[in-house]
This record gives sequence, structure tokens and C-alpha cells, in this order.
Amino acid sequence: MRVLQLVGVGDDDEIRVVRTYAENGQPLFFIDGSLPLAGYVEGARSQIFICGGGETKRAEIVRPDVVINGICDPDSHTKSLKDAEAVIASLNVPVVNHPELIERTARDKVAKLLREIDGVVVPKVCRIRPKSIREAKEAAEESGFGYPLLFRPAGGQGGGGLIRIEEAAEFEKLERFALDGRDYYLIEFIDFVSADGLYRKYRFFVIDRKIYPGHLIVSDGWQIHVDDSRKRFQREEKTFLSDWKRETIPLFEEIARRLELDFFGIDCAFDRKGRMLLFEVNSCMDIFSGEKASSYYHPKYRKKLTEAITKMVRNKMETERPRS
Repeated sequence: MRVLQLVGVGDDDEIRVVRTYAENGQPLFFIDGSLPLAGYVEGARSQIFICGGGETKRAEIVRPDVVINGICDPDSHTKSLKDAEAVIASLNVPVVNHPELIERTARDKVAKLLREIDGVVVPKVCRIRPKSIREAKEAAEESGFGYPLLFRPAGGQGGGGLIRIEEAAEFEKLERFALDGRDYYLIEFIDFVSADGLYRKYRFFVIDRKIYPGHLIVSDGWQIHVDDSRKRFQREEKTFLSDWKRETIPLFEEIARRLELDFFGIDCAFDRKGRMLLFEVNSCMDIFSGEKASSYYHPKYRKKLTEAITKMVRNKMETERPRS
């Protein structure tokens, strides 16, 4: 199976290797804003093509059996996503996670696309381009945000730059940001503390419309981005991989139907009424998260996920025949 893996340069024309990871003996290079899924496809002979960047002569591409678009951040990689569309159009082969669909995963677009799903709570999101603290504050007031609320830069994954504003006076916290008209998000904060006073962040993956648990992190605080949980929670966190809320499957299926992506991840919580509180939906989430120790994933479960990705790619090849 010949696989062309597309990754991308950010709109700032810089490329940053976040980390490297080896799975099944193959090195994977995790580039900011891209996820190289091809490294998890069993039996694949992959070629990596970097989209975006400056105007250079395009390298010759050996026509693959399938393209996997790994460019996954619609806020920071708009140019490379457009470049990926052009590459794909020239090849006429099946595509996993077409770039046109990635645009739907911007936080403000997700909030609109996934609202009004019964059983899913989607916080309000507003994209703003403030040139001063006053403009940011006015935008929050005009959009009807209450307190507390969240403020973060558009683009990038994880919690970098995410702050919580408790009251109007705390907008002064924004002086650390470059308020020059670039994009930021205002996000409604909905408390998700559990009855025991702890916070739980769940990650799920949708692979070819099937649902797989990714991980659970239990924390004392609301801002959960690294595995800061204590040993007393490890049993609960590991049990999640085999004993999760399967009654929520219809919710994930409806989300998948609306997004139409072949692969993506969902970070969420569940409130005391059992509703899903949506944090983030995108295709940048690695199936073996760096937020968890490698020992968290049993070898059999690792095999299950890589087999699911391999099957997804093969299904794509069989169901999306290229035009003659």
C-alpha cells in the first residue's frame, strides 16, 4: 500500500517539530499543526510531503494508492491546507481527512455545527480580532458573555495561552498578548467539577465512524492538559479504556455525521446530568497521547487502535475509487 502523508508548514512559514515517537519500529515526526497517521498504518510504504511555506518548485510525487491529510489546525495552517487541496486535486486518489473538512474543526465553527444535539452541551465561542484590551472587553460584553470566561489565541493545541477571566477587571491579564488584530477566541466557561470535587477530562477517538476511548485524566483543577493525576486515580483512569459510557455512542455518531471526517478526537467531560460537555474536536489528537505515560496503553489496546486506523485507510481505498 503506497501512502502519501501530507503535513504542513504554519502560516508564519515556520516548521516546528514537536516531538518524535516510534511505533512498530517506525519513527514518526510530530510537526506542529499536523498528525502523521501514516505511521500507524500497518504495511504502508509512506512518502511524506510538506505543504505550504514559501514559493518553491514542487517536488515530484509518486502517485500513491491513498493520501492521508495530516494537516489538522485550520487556524494556523490555512495556506498549507489550500496547498494540500491542490496536491490532492492533481493526484485523483482516495483521501483520508480531506483538507476541506478540516476547516470545520475551528473552535467557532465547531460550536455552530454541533449545537442543538440533544445530550451535548457546547460552550459559546466567539472569534475576535482585538487591537486593545478595551476592544476585547467590549466584544465579550456585546456577545453576551458572562463570567468567568476563557480567552485564548486562535491556532495551536493544548493549553498554551489559555486564561480564565473571572470578572471585567481581569481583562488586564490580556496585556501579555499581542493585541494587533490577530485572531483570538472568547469561550464560555462551564464548570465541570464532579460530585467528589475533582475534574475529569475524557478523550475519545472516532475512527471510520467507530468510537474508541482514548484516555481519562483526573485532576484537582479545571485546566487539564498534562497527566497531573495522582496514583489513587490510576485504577479509574485505566478502567476507562474498557469500561466507558457506551450509552453515549449515539452522541458521537451524530457528531461524526456532522463533521464527516474519517478520523478525529474529542475532548470532553460529563456533567452531573450525564450530558457531554464538549471542550475540543479536531484531528490533531494523537491516539497515544503524550499526556499519558506509555505504560497506560496495554499492548493489546495499542494493537486495536493501529488496526482500526489501518482498516480505515483500506476501507477508504475500496470505497473511494479514483476517477478514470
